[in-house]
Amino acid sequence: MHGLALTAVALAPLAVGTTPVLAAAQVRVVGCNLASLSPELIAAGLNGVAPIADDGADDGVEEDQQPKIVGSIPKPRGVSEDDSRRLAALNLTTTRDQAIETAMAAVADRTQRTVNKAVVEGENGYVVWAVKTELNNSGSGPDPKLEAKIDAGGDGRVLSIECDPDDD
Repeated sequence: MHGLALTAVALAPLAVGTTPVLAAAQVRVVGCNLASLSPELIAAGLNGVAPIADDGADDGVEEDQQPKIVGSIPKPRGVSEDDSRRLAALNLTTTRDQAIETAMAAVADRTQRTVNKAVVEGENGYVVWAVKTELNNSGSGPDPKLEAKIDAGGDGRVLSIECDPDDD
């Protein structure tokens, strides 16, 4: 899959209740049309857009996901990146509700999307909330399925946004 690396101002809940506010960060965007991202996120200063070449390897292998994301909570050795139960037992500072709010604030029109799933998982050696969204009407936008990876620790910022119409 081809992707885009975007240097962006990310959304993160910071000491203002559950309302996301802007905080500087590197956001990895993979396979998404910019029309799927919130105007606020784009207006805050997206730059450095560069395509990422597909090396033909399995994208599920952490070493092949580029650019790598950096979160606040390292994934413990010996714990699978899909072991949500063990990862959720760690000292997460971002709640599920905060992760969903941050993810929905990063999309173009939150009223046109539904959250299908929000789970804790590992990504590039860090613990994240994976918030999977889907357009209510799959033909109403360029990216029917969009997944935001939210830092499970620190300020709960957006680390990555991935769009894959075949993702379940």
